[in-house]
Amino acid sequence: MEGKKILFITNQLSYTGAPLALLNVIKICLKIGIQVDVISLAEGQLRTEFEEILIKPEIWEGIICNSERFMQVVSDFDLVIANTLPAFEAIHLINRTGVPAIWWIHE
Repeated sequence: MEGKKILFITNQLSYTGAPLALLNVIKICLKIGIQVDVISLAEGQLRTEFEEILIKPEIWEGIICNSERFMQVVSDFDLVIANTLPAFEAIHLINRTGVPAIWWIHE
């Protein structure tokens, strides 16, 4: 997987279970040479932890409102991992792009 690009989508950047689990997976991906980007549906204090590992999450409060732009962004990745049930809009759009996606539901 070295050299591959993964886009991670999380519901928020809070110190709660799902975003913290995602952060741990991202750290492993970085260690094995995978390029990582993060989109979050909401801001939060966990941003600091991401920035410490040189990841600058983008905040997208309305993916459906920006669906064309979102699908263009997604098409640049080898895989998308969407975290939690609130990412359903993202998964719906990703399915139109042909990019493989994993919907990692924690609820």
